[in-house]
Amino acid sequence: SFNKGAYVVNYTEWLGGRFNTLWGVRRGEYIQDRFQHFDNLRARYLSKSTPMNYNVGLDWNAARWLHPYVNFSDSVMPPYVANRTDPLGASPGAAKGVGMEAGLKLNNASGTLSGTFAAFQTSAKGDLYGINSSIGSAINPNGLNGNSGGSNFVSIDRKTRGLELRLTAAPTRNWRLRFSAAHNDGEIGSTRTYEQLYNDQFYANGAGQVTYRNGTVVYVNGAAT
Repeated sequence: SFNKGAYVVNYTEWLGGRFNTLWGVRRGEYIQDRFQHFDNLRARYLSKSTPMNYNVGLDWNAARWLHPYVNFSDSVMPPYVANRTDPLGASPGAAKGVGMEAGLKLNNASGTLSGTFAAFQTSAKGDLYGINSSIGSAINPNGLNGNSGGSNFVSIDRKTRGLELRLTAAPTRNWRLRFSAAHNDGEIGSTRTYEQLYNDQFYANGAGQVTYRNGTVVYVNGAAT
């Protein structure tokens, strides 16, 4: 694998620290190249992407005890080809996601009470999702020539959203209380369909015998000689 990237980040205080902004931009290059041998087959998996992602956020010191904030981000997960292909052996691309979070942070001057309320939503495209191995075996069965080396992952689109509330109280130095509640929801918005792969290709030698690709004779009784 070969990865490289460059980024720029800026943090700025406005109006004497009443408002604060943070933003960043990153451009990366991700390359993964892998060879693998399966029974009588050799496969090469090559994946390359050059994504750019960003993050920008703002917080407001509305009062000494109240701090609203909002954040937007674009994220990229580099392609990972080692044992992460679809049932037919195709390499994944880079997964991309966009997220938003907004909320309130509060605390009193003595530090005995603090809390956070946040709402978030994310949307991902090309995310890897593991499927049951029996499904992968049905799509790419282990035939006379083995299989093409596919694994049990598919590329999907998904969305998540939720709310979270956390409150912490410290009425004395040795006593701390915490309350938290969350509601999360998500959905997968992709349909993937695969044709069954035919792995039973035969060959013949000069004597007219049916063979595997490597020349080994195929017998109905595997113990025969």
